[in-house]
Amino acid sequence: MTVNGNTMQKLLMLLAVLLCMSCGQRDEMPDLAEGRLELSIGQVSLSTDTRATPSELGKPLADEFALQIQRSGTAVTEYKGKFKESIGVPAAAYDITVTCGEDVVIGRDAPFYIGTAQAQVEVGQTKSVSISCHVGNALVSVMFGRDEAERQAFDEMYDDYGLLVKIGQHSMAITRETAATSIYFQAGSSPELIFYGTLKDGRVVSTVVSHQSIPKVFQAGNHAIVRLSLSGSDWIIIEGGDSFGGEFQ
Repeated sequence: MTVNGNTMQKLLMLLAVLLCMSCGQRDEMPDLAEGRLELSIGQVSLSTDTRATPSELGKPLADEFALQIQRSGTAVTEYKGKFKESIGVPAAAYDITVTCGEDVVIGRDAPFYIGTAQAQVEVGQTKSVSISCHVGNALVSVMFGRDEAERQAFDEMYDDYGLLVKIGQHSMAITRETAATSIYFQAGSSPELIFYGTLKDGRVVSTVVSHQSIPKVFQAGNHAIVRLSLSGSDWIIIEGGDSFGGEFQ
């Protein structure tokens, strides 16, 4: 049987219409199988093992968080980007992760917050999820002297001084000018702490700060507060307190 040009054109047009209808049906199917997640950032814990993170840093806002929604038990990521309060997703079980800040190897006043939750989304239903967050990295702070008089004694004895926090090839110091800051680093790290200074007579001194109460491996939320005071000409004492006590030379 031969097909003339007019018949062929009609057949092609019919095929195009059927194809468009099929595409439209496929586009609608995910909508019919969707549910919705209503998300909120719940409690953001600013506490660590010994005290709150520096209050000057404050509580992060919801729009400062990043959001990842992944199908439970799979590598399928439905969404990854800025935090959203509402998002439509196919009906399934999900692992939800929110983060704020960067989990840096080492950084100054750089808290990293993380929170996780799970949710089962049903077809045509809205699932509300409140995600609590906590500090996901660790930190070291230092106090040069127990009071203003002792802090002045450091200035009278040293031209400069500080506490060096060293992790592998990376290091950062807390000096008298930056004493109000804290050094943050990844959980699972084993930082080396070194007090250093240049005495008024030009001698350069340094000593490793070690004590049985300082964690060998810092976990998320661990916070070592190193309290240093002077005793004699070259002695540095770690003052007892919430974190640890003892002395070293």
